[in-house]
Amino acid sequence: MGVTVFYLGPEGTHSQEAAKLQFGDSASLVPCGSLSALFEALRKNASAEGIVPVVNSTEGPVWQTLDEMMQYDDLEVIQRVSIPVHHCLLAARGTKLTDIRLVCSHPQALGQSRRTLQSLCPGAELTPMPSTAAAAVRAASEKGVAAVATATAARIYALDILARDVQDRSDNMTRFYLIKQKDKSMNKLSQLRAIIASLDETLVEALCQRARLKANAGLYRELHSQQPIQSVADLFSETPTIAGRARVLRPLYVHTILPLLCEDGDDEDRRKCISTDGSCMNALVQRLNLAEHVAALKLEEIPDSLRTPLENRDPVQLEEAITNHTVEEAVIRRTLATTMERDASPEFAQRIAVLYEKWIIPLSRKIQVHKLLA
Repeated sequence: MGVTVFYLGPEGTHSQEAAKLQFGDSASLVPCGSLSALFEALRKNASAEGIVPVVNSTEGPVWQTLDEMMQYDDLEVIQRVSIPVHHCLLAARGTKLTDIRLVCSHPQALGQSRRTLQSLCPGAELTPMPSTAAAAVRAASEKGVAAVATATAARIYALDILARDVQDRSDNMTRFYLIKQKDKSMNKLSQLRAIIASLDETLVEALCQRARLKANAGLYRELHSQQPIQSVADLFSETPTIAGRARVLRPLYVHTILPLLCEDGDDEDRRKCISTDGSCMNALVQRLNLAEHVAALKLEEIPDSLRTPLENRDPVQLEEAITNHTVEEAVIRRTLATTMERDASPEFAQRIAVLYEKWIIPLSRKIQVHKLLA
């Protein structure tokens, strides 16, 4: 058979479904017990490939995957695969909904189905497992335990399907990366840019969801006016915590991003606005955090173009030196495409592109400069 492809197992996971969608019968699919084991297997097999979940349209990034990719800088992304995710609630034969005391699954699957599970199994404990299929194995062996997993897992492990499509959103999608040992010419910076691309997808998805609501500007009247972008970058870099960095960005978000995204006015569901704003802010912070990692990589092996600006400690000259117009244009094109995939109008996609061009990319550059000069 063709190439060996490692996936998060055991059999019956969404990762296996993504691999089958990508390869059909042309590859040998090998399950791994954890994402860590998958990455380690790839390091030991130069000819193999792996398929890993990266970002979900409901729950956002799969942080363990991104963390592993940061550690294993000898791997590269060779393709992206998106699949619709349909979860089922599974249990041993003869189990009723009223019998369920515990529901287990991968943390992402539990998060994607939380509201539906609360309705179907009120009071049941939600317990994380390494994978959806591992949860199915547990459900097959323990009374009163159900699993959120695939319909394929129900067939493999002889389970009843108590409910189908238990994901909270009908448009639930997960994007997977196909990865392998990288071409030695691909450097750490290129790998990091691939991770930034996945965080851009999460941020754009959050912004698109927020745009479906009105501005509800009255929620944030207590905020002081926005500071200059350089001050925002400096404060962001000097603040050590995620929560603190979110507070630094809130005036920018309220005074610049919300007016660009949303119609004026108020929605009745103010809690939904606040929750969606929180998702946007978290995604924005995580995306900008990686600017510091980019700067750290540049300091590991300083390119000639940065030596003089660093010696002169000239922030303007340094920002000019790190500006890569080709990369920035690619980021904007990618965000336009991602926005259009969310069925947004061309006008709204252009607004997202302006947001990146005028604010997110310049802010990212200035955060890099602050790190380089620290």
